[in-house]
Amino acid sequence: MCQTRFNMVPQNVIRYFKDKKIFIAGINCEDEKELTGRDIVPLFKKTFKKTILFDLRKNYFLYGREILNNKFIEILKNENPEYIFISLGYDELSVETLDAIKKICPKTKIISQCGDDNWRFEDWSRYFALFSDYYLTSEKNPSYFLEDGIKNIFFWYGVDTNFFKPLNLEKTQDVSFVGTPMVDRYNYLKFLLENKINLRIFSGGWGIYPDFKKIYGGPLTNEDYLKKINETKLNLCFSKGFLAAKKNNQFKARIFEVSACKSFLLLENYPDLKYYFKKNYNKIIFKTQEELLEKIKYYLENTKEREELTEYFYNEVLKNYSLEKQFEKLLKILFKEKNKIRNRGLPKLPEKIIEINEEDIKKGINFLKEKIKKVDYISFKKGDSMPSPYKDFFQIYSLKKSKKEISCCDYYIYSNKIGDYMHFMANRSFKTVSKKKYFFSFLDINQLAVTRKFFFKNINKFEKIFANQEGINMLNEDNTVFVSIPLIRIKTFKIKGGDIEKAFRLKFLDRLFPALKSKNPFLDEYFNNFLKEVFLDRNIFLLKCSFKTLLNKSNWYRLLGLRNAIT
Repeated sequence: MCQTRFNMVPQNVIRYFKDKKIFIAGINCEDEKELTGRDIVPLFKKTFKKTILFDLRKNYFLYGREILNNKFIEILKNENPEYIFISLGYDELSVETLDAIKKICPKTKIISQCGDDNWRFEDWSRYFALFSDYYLTSEKNPSYFLEDGIKNIFFWYGVDTNFFKPLNLEKTQDVSFVGTPMVDRYNYLKFLLENKINLRIFSGGWGIYPDFKKIYGGPLTNEDYLKKINETKLNLCFSKGFLAAKKNNQFKARIFEVSACKSFLLLENYPDLKYYFKKNYNKIIFKTQEELLEKIKYYLENTKEREELTEYFYNEVLKNYSLEKQFEKLLKILFKEKNKIRNRGLPKLPEKIIEINEEDIKKGINFLKEKIKKVDYISFKKGDSMPSPYKDFFQIYSLKKSKKEISCCDYYIYSNKIGDYMHFMANRSFKTVSKKKYFFSFLDINQLAVTRKFFFKNINKFEKIFANQEGINMLNEDNTVFVSIPLIRIKTFKIKGGDIEKAFRLKFLDRLFPALKSKNPFLDEYFNNFLKEVFLDRNIFLLKCSFKTLLNKSNWYRLLGLRNAIT
């Protein structure tokens, strides 16, 4: 057993954890080149008697979601760990599995982590947190959790200062940006280029822009990324995320990474930076293209002030935001509450929900009014959809907490041969699909639940939807809460087109790409079932999707776990 080097943790705390087991289920937790495996796992290994690793990405690609969940449960039963650390990407572990943890191991403490609560709270984090004893967030001002009644919330985010550190390299580059061309980043960087700023751009996606051909440096390895930070005078960080945030912009790990390298950062407006640093935070923030240009020119000319600010942020990160310091804090919290049980399962909801089906609709308005008069919410059943046993709970919970009129969950499209092969991401689709008519065309009545009042007001509209006389077009920002959990499976669904890759996660790629990378794909059961689905069952849409995505190099990088982009 390696000796811990935690300076601030009492010996009785260290001795306590050396007798305990922890089960870590996370993306890339077995990969020493990626963040979880490289930075976080070693800390647990130094502290606990036994650390069991379960790489969600690897198991997803090798076996698929169903087997992954079965393997997780099997390990849980066999090991009965005192602690579980879970870090999900999306839907790797089902709600059934998450809910089963406490039933199988009642005394096991569940520690959950999500790094994007700023923009994932309303549709994801508020539900994921319900399964946790300790929910770790990168937000230093998580007031929306508290407003929601979630009290098991703890700030926990740090940078591995053993990796991100000063390399004492000469600052040969004026300005660098590492990240993908999302949101309005192209406009910012084009503006800097037009104003003669000595700029370099790295990461995936920029190769398609002729304007940046001379300054584009391609993707970076972890080591090259570290070197690039160290040799740059001004490192840029844009804080707008891919989806609109609940608050203004979002926290980015680069704030700590650049500072830990004793390099300078200019950050797109992030108001909550004041909760991380007591002073000087306004000096590194820009809100417009013009302000960014002004600050770049100023700090390139005023080297002394730039270096003084760099020193301040460097010391603050070492003092408060190193991963080891954050880990020490977590150990103290867990030890202090070693006999306390926070999570006692999903809360009981007194509100009632009733399902309206095609036969109910045919019986007319008077029958419908009588049927729903003693319930709070209404869900819908049409066709061959298969709801999750947890659908009613999450949709009631979402409507209750958000005080909105419509709850819209995600859904899977499935087949008997290859299982769930498409995942409709309702919230992402709503915010990114270019034309609302396409978004509405993707919707299915089975994924909705509404308040009784809303149903009363729109009975005629729902009658037309069931009769296929009208589409589902009543969702908007003000009346709809999204639940980014697939709570419905749909077998018969025709997708006509329109921003498919923005609306759907093409789950079949998760299994198809590793098979194609193998020496003989025809030995892979999934690959053979996929061919049967496409050619025997004539799933032409799936065939078209396959050709389009297989020709996209970025999909290969993403799905095979290669680092081609830092967002």
